[in-house]
Amino acid sequence: MIIGVPAERAPDEKRVALSPSSAAGAIKLGFTVNVQAGAGMAAGFSDREYQEHGAEVIDSVHEVYQTSDVILKIRPPLTTDTETQDEDEFSLLKSGQTLVSLIGRGKTRICLTPWRKEELPPWRWMPCRGFPAPKSSTP
Repeated sequence: MIIGVPAERAPDEKRVALSPSSAAGAIKLGFTVNVQAGAGMAAGFSDREYQEHGAEVIDSVHEVYQTSDVILKIRPPLTTDTETQDEDEFSLLKSGQTLVSLIGRGKTRICLTPWRKEELPPWRWMPCRGFPAPKSSTP
């Protein structure tokens, strides 16, 4: 199974979803880890550190999304109507792919609307500790 870590596009976001040492831990468990070039720079991790820990550094965000079974992100995917003018990250997700991301309370409906429009498989809620599960499995 391949884990993909794209660079975060949200304005002022300095975190990265997987550190080099966490990538090494995932690799030790049998995963392959693909990290977008520069994804860890704002968090203080160089591409070389990821490579030294066994991750593959990939230049293209498209290739990270297309070659990965699981996408790890800090922020939910950005849409074209957000503050940045970058490509809509929802369009990069493919059918059958798993997205692991933080989605804050109050943002759920906004973040998941693109999935409803595309008629992708139903969202499965996995509440964090301290937060109850929503009453329905869709937004």
